[in-house]
Amino acid sequence: MDVLHMCIRKENDHYWFYKMDEEKIPLQVLKNQSPELVFEKETNTCIDSATGPLWRATYITSDETFKENNTFSSKMLFTFHHAIVDGYTAINICNNFLKVLNDVIGESVQKLYDFGQLNDGHESEELIIQRTEYLKKNP
Repeated sequence: MDVLHMCIRKENDHYWFYKMDEEKIPLQVLKNQSPELVFEKETNTCIDSATGPLWRATYITSDETFKENNTFSSKMLFTFHHAIVDGYTAINICNNFLKVLNDVIGESVQKLYDFGQLNDGHESEELIIQRTEYLKKNP
């Protein structure tokens, strides 16, 4: 069962994962909003776990352009229910999302992407250190 199509329902006093009744793609598009304020709102907005999905995405566009190369600035924010995604998995999803975007820009989109990985979690600290170093060098 694909984790992005799941919900959590209570049955006989126990909570179980179920496939959602209908597929939803929870994408919100905002313009010229503060990413920090959007993040704050997202972290304080509940996810309806009974109907799902257990995640959502927010795309923030901006009228701001960078003069040196005349490009626009945009942000993407993913929000996940911790029942389906831990910190390592969230970083992995973001990295895979960036890979697909880079493939689109480079006109080398694959017909199929295999993002499935099983990790026991010991890589999390190393991954966070690597990602932090990368972000410091590439703000």
